[in-house]
Amino acid sequence: VGTEWLALDVGYAVEVAEWRPVRRVPHASDDVFAGLVNVRGELHLAVSLRPLLGVDGDAPGPSRRLLVAVRDGVRWAVLADAVHGVHHVPTDEVGGLPATAGAGGFARGLVRWNGTTAAVLDADRLFAALDRRFR
Repeated sequence: VGTEWLALDVGYAVEVAEWRPVRRVPHASDDVFAGLVNVRGELHLAVSLRPLLGVDGDAPGPSRRLLVAVRDGVRWAVLADAVHGVHHVPTDEVGGLPATAGAGGFARGLVRWNGTTAAVLDADRLFAALDRRFR
C-alpha cells in the first residue's frame, strides 16, 4: 500500500483480482470505505487501508490489484497498489516491532523479504476495525 510493504496471513486471502472500477456509495463512501466493487459477479466492500495504517500518498500504476479477503464470512476487497504473491515465512522469522513502528497499530511484527522489511498485519485487529466502521 503506497510505499509500505505489508504482509497478511494467507488464511484470510480468497483471491487476488485485477483492478476494477469501484463505485462510490452516496452518503456512505469515505476515506476507508471506497465503495462497492464487482468481483466475479459478486459485490464486495472495497476498502482502503491507507487511512487506518497512516500511509500517505498514492502509487497508482499497472500493478494495482484487489486483494479479496474474508473474515467471519465478510468479504473485503482491499485496494492494493501491488500484490507480490504468496510467500512462506516461518513464524520464528517474524521479528518484534520497534517502538517507532507504524502501520497504525495494526502490525504484529516485521519480516525481511526480498531485500526489504514488511510489516506483518494483525488480521484480527485490522478486520475488527473495519467491522466497527460498518456497524
